Amino acid sequence: MFMQKLILTFCLLFINFIYSQNHFTYTTYIKNTKREGILITNNDKNTAVYIDKIKASQIIDKKAEEKIATVNIMGNNDAIYYKENFNNLKYTRNLLKMNYLVDDSTLKINWQLLPETKNINGYLCYKAEANFRGRFWTVWYSPQIPTNYGPWKFYGLPGLIFEAKDKTNEFAFILNEITQTNNIEYPVIDLNKFKKVNLQSYSALADDALTLKSLSNSRDYMIESKTEYKRNGIEIIYEWEEQNKNN
Repeated sequence: MFMQKLILTFCLLFINFIYSQNHFTYTTYIKNTKREGILITNNDKNTAVYIDKIKASQIIDKKAEEKIATVNIMGNNDAIYYKENFNNLKYTRNLLKMNYLVDDSTLKINWQLLPETKNINGYLCYKAEANFRGRFWTVWYSPQIPTNYGPWKFYGLPGLIFEAKDKTNEFAFILNEITQTNNIEYPVIDLNKFKKVNLQSYSALADDALTLKSLSNSRDYMIESKTEYKRNGIEIIYEWEEQNKNN
């Protein structure tokens, strides 16, 4: 399902990847949904931007085949990930009609680089694996395109990520287009319209929203659920939670 033909588009000929901005388009699979992601890198400035084309979705309990909630609390705004100096990451999210700029200062991915290789659309790709926030990821990257940034929150590999899949096969990022140009503009946001929070604070807000805690505390709503809420998104457990669990 995840395999797609890679399209190469060269806007300027004979330009080395190191000295230009590069535009990489991914097909993103999030559980039973599919959407587009765009990675823009600038190796000269050691920066990158990833634009996640988020669509509204419902929370589904697949085992019980019942809807836990029909309230769309996440909105459908694009999420923009601003990356700098490898693991310096800030990204935008919309939660209950409020815009947030999230500082992910605890971001750390410990990759295991493996000798296995495979050819993906003419590029020699190497295998790497990592446990990251509760999910086990297998990725294929190519040093032929030298960038340390990947789609979503990924970073730190010596080449562009062509494929990334988690162990459950419910989450994946598949590269399907490369555009080489020096005329790409980074998306800019109005910081006055965003509330700045760290990841731990935003995670607490999102968990409360997903459990409808704010509504359950109101006498105007009665929330019934047959199953206890468990975080089951692309990130399951965060660093501070792992630390508390081990103490």
